[in-house]
Amino acid sequence: MYKSAIFRSVFELFTVNYREFSANAIFNDLEDNITNRIRKLRYLSGLSQIEFGKKVNRKVITVGQWERGIFNPSLPSKRKIIKAFNLPKNYLD
Repeated sequence: MYKSAIFRSVFELFTVNYREFSANAIFNDLEDNITNRIRKLRYLSGLSQIEFGKKVNRKVITVGQWERGIFNPSLPSKRKIIKAFNLPKNYLD
C-alpha cells in the first residue's frame, strides 16, 4: 500500500511536469488568443473535451467549436470557465 502511494505521487508529479513541458512545446508558437488559451487550459488540466464540457456545464460540441475558433465563449461561459479553473478574471479577454 505504501509503495503504491509513493509510486502514484511520483507518477502524478511526472505527468504534471511532462504535460507542462509538452504544452510549452506545443503552444509556444501558436497565436495567443482565446481559442488557444482554452485548448491549452484543457490540455494542462488533463481533460478531454467531454470532461472539460462537464466541468463548465457545456456540451462537448460547444467546447470543440471554441477550440476550433468557430465560436467564442459567451460571457456566462467565460465566467463558468474562470470559476471552474480558478483563473484570473481577464484570462479569456
